[in-house]
Amino acid sequence: EESDGVDLGVTVLTTGYWPTYTPDSAIIPPGISVLLDQYKTYYLNKHSGRKLTWQHSLSFCTLKATFGDSNSTEKKLDLKKELNVSVYQGLVLFLFNNSNKLSYNDVKESTGIEEEELGRVLQSLACGKARVLKKVPP
Repeated sequence: EESDGVDLGVTVLTTGYWPTYTPDSAIIPPGISVLLDQYKTYYLNKHSGRKLTWQHSLSFCTLKATFGDSNSTEKKLDLKKELNVSVYQGLVLFLFNNSNKLSYNDVKESTGIEEEELGRVLQSLACGKARVLKKVPP
């Protein structure tokens, strides 16, 4: 399904073949949450008696990002990339659509990602091979 530039693809796994995961408390943005709800309704109508649980910790997404000054007239300053990231990384990056600078607490409250996992996510985005975020202080 596609809505507002979001393309949703779902792989359903049966619990008998996978370990048990504790449900996460990630806060999914409304535009994506609507698609998840629509898919859940579709799936449960098609497969009665089943239960569908989202495991965001196992999910990934592809984001289209533009780096640089969006007001720049020079093309070399506006670098467009596609980023394949975990959903947790995507949730963090999604926050920067509306802000250029966020505190750790802002990110934690807005994403609902558990503290231990959030630390790993932020480290991967700010200290990894491809540094997508700037950490202050460095």
